[in-house]
Amino acid sequence: MGRISFLVCQLLAFLYGSMQKERVVNMKKIKTGKWSTLLAAFVLTTGLSGVIQAADYTQGLTGVVGEDQPLLKGAGNTVSFDQKSNTMTYDFKGQDHTFTVTDSDGIGTNTEGDYVFNNVDAQGKKGTLHIYQTNNGINDFANVTGFSASTGHVTVNSDLDITAYSAYASMGVSAGNGADLVINGNVTMKKSDPNNPWGIITKNVHGNIGPGGATSMDPTDTNYTGARWQPSGFSVGSTRGNITVNGDVDIWVRGTAVKTDAHSGGEGVNPYDLASVSLLGDSIRIITPDNERKADGSYKEAYYSLASYGGTVNVNVKDMEAGRSHVKMVGNVIALRRSDRTDKTDVYQDGRVNIGLTQSDSSWHGVIDNAGKTQAGEVNVWLSNGAQWDHEAVSRTDGLDYTWMPAYSKPSYDNFDGVSYVNQLIGGKNESQSGFLSQNSEVKLHIANYSGYNTIIYKHEGNGTEKANYIGGDTTIVHAASGSGITLATGNNGIDLSDGDTVAKVLNALAGKLIYANYVKGESNLDGTVVIASGLTASSVKADVSGMITFDKKTGAGTYIKPQEGEQNTNRMQEGITGTTDDTAYTNANIRKDDGTYKFTLDPTTITVENGTAIAANAKVNIDAKDTTLQLNAKTGIETIGHAVSIDAKKLAVGVETHHVENGILANGGSVTIAGDVDVLADKEAIHAKNKGTVTLGSGTIMGRILSDESQISINQEKKASSVTGDLSVANGGTIDLAVAGNGNAFTGNITKMAPEGITLMALGDDGTVDLTVTDKATWKGGQNNADAAVHLKLNGGSWINTSTGEAVLDSLSGSKTLKTIQYVDPSDNSSKEIPVNGFISMGENAGRLTINNYSGTHIISYAHDNQGTDVNDYKGGDTHIKAAETGSMVIAATDSKGIQTSSQDAVENAFRALAQKFYYEGGDGNLTGKMLIASGLTSSSLSRFMGDMTFDTEQDGKGQYNGHLINISGDFETAIMKGARAAITSSLMLWRANADDLIYRGDLLRRNMEEDGLWARTYGGKDSYDATGIDITNQYWGVQVGYDKVYPEGVIAGAAIDYQTGDSNYTYQDEDFGTVTGNTGKSKVYSIGLYGSKDLGNQDHFDLTVKAGSVGNDFTVYNGIGNELKGNYRNRAYSISSRYGKRFGSDKKYIEPQLQMTWSHVDANHFTAHSGEEELQIGQGSFDSVVGRVGFEAGRNGKYGTFYGKLDLAHEFKGAVRGTYYADDGGSKKTEVSMKDTWIEATMGTTLQLGENGTAYFDVSRTFGGDYEQEWKVNGGVRFAVGSGVTPGAKEAQKRSLAKATMAEEREDISRSQTKSTISETAPIPHVQLVPDKTTAGKTDAETQSAVYTASAADDTSYGSVETTYTAPAASTYQGESNGTPVFTLGQVVVTANRVPQPILEAKADLSIVSRDEIEALHMESIEDTLRTIPGVQFLNYGSNGLNANFSGIRINGSNDIIILVDGVRLNDFKGAGSSGYAFTSLLNNMDNVERVEVLRGSAAVMYGSGAKGGVINIITRKPTSNTASMDIARGSFGKEAYKFNAMGVKGKIRYQVYDDKSIEGSTKDASGKVWPGHSNTKSSGAKLQYDFNKDQNLSVSYDKTSSDFTGVDLIRKGHYVGAFDSERLTLKYDWNLSKLWNNTLVYRNSKEKYLWSKPGGEDPDMAQPSTGDTEYSLFSDTFRYKSATYTMVGGLEYVKGKDNNNGKDAKNTSMFLQGDWEFLPHLTLSGGVRHDSPKNFDSHNSFSYKLAWDITKKDSIYAGRSDYYILPSLSQLYDVKFGNKDLKASEGRTTSIGYNHEFGPENYLTFGWFETKVGVGLNIANDGTYHNVIGGIIRGWNAQYNVRLSRYVNAKLGWSHLYYDDSSNFSMGYAPKDKATFGIYYDKDKFGAAFDGFYFIRDTSRATKGVKGWPSDKYAVCNLSLNYRANTSTEFYLKVDNIFNKLWAEHTDVIWGGGADTWYAMPGRALTLGMKLRF
Repeated sequence: MGRISFLVCQLLAFLYGSMQKERVVNMKKIKTGKWSTLLAAFVLTTGLSGVIQAADYTQGLTGVVGEDQPLLKGAGNTVSFDQKSNTMTYDFKGQDHTFTVTDSDGIGTNTEGDYVFNNVDAQGKKGTLHIYQTNNGINDFANVTGFSASTGHVTVNSDLDITAYSAYASMGVSAGNGADLVINGNVTMKKSDPNNPWGIITKNVHGNIGPGGATSMDPTDTNYTGARWQPSGFSVGSTRGNITVNGDVDIWVRGTAVKTDAHSGGEGVNPYDLASVSLLGDSIRIITPDNERKADGSYKEAYYSLASYGGTVNVNVKDMEAGRSHVKMVGNVIALRRSDRTDKTDVYQDGRVNIGLTQSDSSWHGVIDNAGKTQAGEVNVWLSNGAQWDHEAVSRTDGLDYTWMPAYSKPSYDNFDGVSYVNQLIGGKNESQSGFLSQNSEVKLHIANYSGYNTIIYKHEGNGTEKANYIGGDTTIVHAASGSGITLATGNNGIDLSDGDTVAKVLNALAGKLIYANYVKGESNLDGTVVIASGLTASSVKADVSGMITFDKKTGAGTYIKPQEGEQNTNRMQEGITGTTDDTAYTNANIRKDDGTYKFTLDPTTITVENGTAIAANAKVNIDAKDTTLQLNAKTGIETIGHAVSIDAKKLAVGVETHHVENGILANGGSVTIAGDVDVLADKEAIHAKNKGTVTLGSGTIMGRILSDESQISINQEKKASSVTGDLSVANGGTIDLAVAGNGNAFTGNITKMAPEGITLMALGDDGTVDLTVTDKATWKGGQNNADAAVHLKLNGGSWINTSTGEAVLDSLSGSKTLKTIQYVDPSDNSSKEIPVNGFISMGENAGRLTINNYSGTHIISYAHDNQGTDVNDYKGGDTHIKAAETGSMVIAATDSKGIQTSSQDAVENAFRALAQKFYYEGGDGNLTGKMLIASGLTSSSLSRFMGDMTFDTEQDGKGQYNGHLINISGDFETAIMKGARAAITSSLMLWRANADDLIYRGDLLRRNMEEDGLWARTYGGKDSYDATGIDITNQYWGVQVGYDKVYPEGVIAGAAIDYQTGDSNYTYQDEDFGTVTGNTGKSKVYSIGLYGSKDLGNQDHFDLTVKAGSVGNDFTVYNGIGNELKGNYRNRAYSISSRYGKRFGSDKKYIEPQLQMTWSHVDANHFTAHSGEEELQIGQGSFDSVVGRVGFEAGRNGKYGTFYGKLDLAHEFKGAVRGTYYADDGGSKKTEVSMKDTWIEATMGTTLQLGENGTAYFDVSRTFGGDYEQEWKVNGGVRFAVGSGVTPGAKEAQKRSLAKATMAEEREDISRSQTKSTISETAPIPHVQLVPDKTTAGKTDAETQSAVYTASAADDTSYGSVETTYTAPAASTYQGESNGTPVFTLGQVVVTANRVPQPILEAKADLSIVSRDEIEALHMESIEDTLRTIPGVQFLNYGSNGLNANFSGIRINGSNDIIILVDGVRLNDFKGAGSSGYAFTSLLNNMDNVERVEVLRGSAAVMYGSGAKGGVINIITRKPTSNTASMDIARGSFGKEAYKFNAMGVKGKIRYQVYDDKSIEGSTKDASGKVWPGHSNTKSSGAKLQYDFNKDQNLSVSYDKTSSDFTGVDLIRKGHYVGAFDSERLTLKYDWNLSKLWNNTLVYRNSKEKYLWSKPGGEDPDMAQPSTGDTEYSLFSDTFRYKSATYTMVGGLEYVKGKDNNNGKDAKNTSMFLQGDWEFLPHLTLSGGVRHDSPKNFDSHNSFSYKLAWDITKKDSIYAGRSDYYILPSLSQLYDVKFGNKDLKASEGRTTSIGYNHEFGPENYLTFGWFETKVGVGLNIANDGTYHNVIGGIIRGWNAQYNVRLSRYVNAKLGWSHLYYDDSSNFSMGYAPKDKATFGIYYDKDKFGAAFDGFYFIRDTSRATKGVKGWPSDKYAVCNLSLNYRANTSTEFYLKVDNIFNKLWAEHTDVIWGGGADTWYAMPGRALTLGMKLRF
């Protein structure tokens, strides 16, 4: 028999071999059954019926049993169908079978149901299914797959060997229609031909389009060569599905090897879950072509090893954890992400790629491609244990070929931006398990999240001392997890290792390849090392030399700094700390000091002890790491061994995110005290204290069990934001005192018994004590499972989710802070009631009984329920038993509204009756009252309709019972969730209404350019708000619009435009249950297309018409008061029509135009579903129709280069209403309707400018007033360029001639006006300025022009030397005055502050304002404060009456109180400190007779002026003696005011002199409400100045100024009588020398002394128990040079300053150098730049930089953009004050970016606009205890606009507007900050009479003020002042001044928001009159 078997086997082998030979030789397909019949007969005759032979099939499997069964039957394979499970099972008996298939899928699953493909024999051996698929069609995308799973669950228990070929769409394995395919076998896609190994290949690799393609999507794709539609090995397409391979993978694909392409999203489905391919076998090899090149050497095609266009690709990654597979990948990778650029719903979704490289033989060669930065998807890489990533492209990047994309797809893509974006890079657990990344490509690496350890290898050229020597792009790490480490390595080739300086340069250059972005935000988790290596391979580094990377605080760029002698020289310690002299490694690292302490200075520092203890205290351990993050990577973090461990660290990390310790802190006796932030991340025990050990920790994150055995553990007693995860256990009287705090933070764990080993069991209840505080909206999620522990729970505004499984016993439950406030109306007296709630307890469904021995406060205890809640058994969780309660305590029994018919009073009462039975109060003393409520749901709104009382029946053990006192408020109302949905819809509707008519204004911009067609674009942004009908909406938006205008005959203009707008909204509203709900957000989008036209009707009439259609959308998330979330996606269509009629009156130069406008806008009705967890809210929005009418006017002024205009409209909404229907299961259906009828005023100010012959630019600012829906601000800017000829030739030229004529006429008028003034006067901006006619123009007519030259002599305000400027101006008539017939012209205002050289204000290219001498005299300003009140961007924070707050004036510029005050360009003092330099004593600045003008420079100016200039600079320019004059000013006024001023100046020969003496007295003031503020002040100022002119080029001056002020009064707010005094002295020596016409030098010495006292001797104010005193002295020496030529200006100098605090003897010094240059490198283009170096005492030296580019677009127009740093040293008091000082303060620093525009209408008429953004790097703030501390980050952003104009010969005016956005760490944003501030001034002067009227309008930023609290008298107010002057003769003047003429009640400081009670603000004085007389001699 054996021989027969042998012969049979031989015969079978022969037959099979013949079959294979015939198949190969003849290339024929063996028909099904040909050999099987013969073999079957042979087997039957020999008795071997059990043998199953391999088979060849030429027909594929379809998955249809009836079709596949006959095919398989002949070979002994089977298929069966189980109807019950709807499963089809194929059995191939463990053999190798071949399917050679043409024009159909090899194996498919085409019947609905599940499939199993088994190919395993009886011994468990798998066979292989060989699938060879071919499709011969020219463009088939179906029937091109080897194995296709298209339904149900498909399981394959077989190996697969697949090849596929088609025209373009071949796939090896695919899944679709939601199929889940699991392959439990190996998968191979590879041919044996080494020259053509590609298992998956196509004829056209570009998706059959582009070159060689058989089809086209549209004409734009003819050159497409991208990889978007390539063949693939594994693929999941648009119909979704999942593929999992649990076997080995070896695929070679000429295309995209692995792809998920679920490019159409699914509602409610995370895009990453739409599709997946997971390769999880032991060996994974994925190969794509890596050497296909063109003749020029560049890559020919783009291929991807992995690609995700929606869904997830996993390679050796499961559940976001990497496995241990051996991986080899060759090919680039790509993942896409939907962004705002993705304008189609079906091009791609968010894609994710996960790659696990965790074995030493694992590798990947390739980069990460993208389709633009904003479209870069998520790629996560695990790289560890010696695995290698060769970061170099192996095929073409920019592989999706955006340039030649089909038109449908193209808008959704961009080009590759040259960066590999990695979302997460997870390295090895420690340095020895590092992965290796070779950066061999110029493609940069951007890693968003980094953790673990990795090594990046850079090759270099040359000697490696320059960054440019290194091959490969930079690496940027944004965020690093704590404990992360990275090494940058390079080879030692070409490097002289014996040269220490060379080595340092190499290490520094290599370190520069790394950027740690979040380091600038204060994060310091990344430990970086640079290495020069000898044994450098792709998977190992043998270091020759290494060093630590430090990161730049401003840029995050890596640097290497060679350690100095005695400094810590390494930040990676490989040994633990013992506290003994054995710690030699720490001694050698300069960490252990001679006194035995340990000081760490390198940030961060890591201690790694792989299997030991990081700190094992064999002796006392004292660690100082205050400036360092200390990371402990060990088995055990800290162990005391009976000794004390004390650590003071910036942050201590015991274990890190990627590598927890086993045990964190073990206190075996002894103590552990850790100050600062501490994280303990342990797998077992986070803290274990025993043997009377103590552990005291600060705040942070703790993971792991916490055990106290006869010991004490205290955590977070300062109650800062913190969280704990792990159980708590006490034994043998141990204690745990734990506090968790902060919204979103939690204690997650149980209170449990300690394991009994080694524990002495004590009496019941004596395990110990747990004091648990849950505060500030934190949560405890867990149970009290230890009845033998005394647990004291404090819910101070916190919650407990009770998951106790048995009875939970609390020894006490108490509360203090308020978590929520329940609001309701009591119908008995119709009064509003509030119940403050301290805590919230949610009883878990399986929770046992809750026993509370002692109860206090007010807490909600909530139960979930089944059914309708009418039976006590419906309520889940055990009963609540309260043993005793403090008087006034309350318990609120609550449940949700699910299943309860809240519309039925009986149903509600029955629910209350059942719920009450869950509560027992056993005290029987009436101390505890009870309430019952049903929380509102989606539409159910029970609480405000129903609230019940609960009493306790003493006869039934205190069982709760509902007492029938039901509050029933009739009517229906919105739930909070409904309000949130309505707010989101209203926001969208209002956005469309605002957008509907914007094209109507195109006509205004086009009527001046009727000649030519044009292309235009505009961008706009704004902020809208709505506060009515119970909702508060704020919406900030940005948009862009582009269009085309065409000009037609008969005065017709028409055009079309498209528009895109996006915005972010915030909604606030009241939850009738729980008060104000915040944190609700929406993201809106508007798309539209519009047509517009304008018709010139003749006689300057016109008619405009626009039509728009578009879509509006809003993705919103809203909440109710208990945190239930609703998410919705609102989408709708919208339309509008707008028309307008206008008629213009006036000339070509000036005009006014009344206008009438109507706008209809419509939004369709819409229905959609929003989701709250598993519940749904069906929302119906009724159709919205709006009709808005406007009537108003536009007024403007046309100039040679453009137009300035203003608009004012009254608008009314006639129709709009927001209607909604809402349906949810909990409350049924509800309807709401809210009218949007409204009336408001719209104001706009704007300008248009000509840009050469064919261009126009425009800009406008607008806002509305008075309406419910308010446009707080809107800014538009755009350009238009002519692109064709027009239909009215010559119109433009005629218009230009007309405008030119008008312009020249006005200029002649201006010149004529100027000639009525004296050439030189004591108020002239530039003394001694004489203008001499150019001889070449003498005798010309007044229609021609003259050239004049003026010279500013050394008598100019800063004595900077002679400045000569030539300009052209219209000629003027001769004025016979002091100039003896010389023509005189009035020049524009000259400034010196911007660049330290005199120049006209518009040439300074800076955000500047000026208050001139004329303005000072016209308004009789009495202090510098008066001059600054009407400057845009300047704000004061005063305490109102005399002497309050030590008579301080708080000045802010651009939102910052860090400013510099100069007098004649020299700072008054220094070392004021961050946050303090804006506070100046008002009496210091009250001598106005000595002031020529005041200049204000807004923005940072550290380079020019040094420390302090964050917000700006105030430069007080004093008057210069030019003639012999004297004056006396006497005034009396309201509030006991008296003022006496004397001033004299003169010139005699070479000597100039000036003296002054002033005295002012003021008594009690009265505010506008009539409230008297008692007080009295007496201020005296005197001074003298003497100047000697050696010659016209040199002068020496000395000045002395002294001020003293005494004040007293009563503080009505903080209480108490106050007294104070202030004295100052200032001595200044100054020497000016004009070295030549180009060079000038100034030497200055200034000494200032200041003393002050302020106290409340009565002791009424506890905050002022001790007097506040100051005694400081400040000295300055400076040498400044200036150089000025025609095209270049340079200013530089040296400054030395010294300050001393005589109270404490401390001093401060700083030496600085600076250089600033302005270079006109091309005509009209000026580049400016500067640097300052500060070397302060006790601080690191610092460099500040500035740069700016300015462009003179025309002679009248200029723009500029630049950036400037600021730097602020702490003040002496901030550093050394005994009570509040902090000697460890760092200097504050940051930078300001500015963009500005200037336009000159005429010599005295100009417009300036400046936008700024100040980013804070390091700031300063005051902690709750009053101490100073540094803060990181913050931003201030805004803009300032001002317009100065001379309206006539006698009238001039100025207007200003400033807008501010503030996000900084100070309290300024809590209602102090202005959102907007308008300023104005109007001045009249004719003959003997003069008048002036100025003021400001303040709009408070209330966005962060406490809602519902009236913190100020008014949030919007105007303060105006009036002055009337009469000149009786040349020497006598009388004046009447009225301050606050309208008697407005206003305040700049308040105590309300700090808990001071109603109306506790410091009101400013009301209306005040002053009558005075001024005599001149």
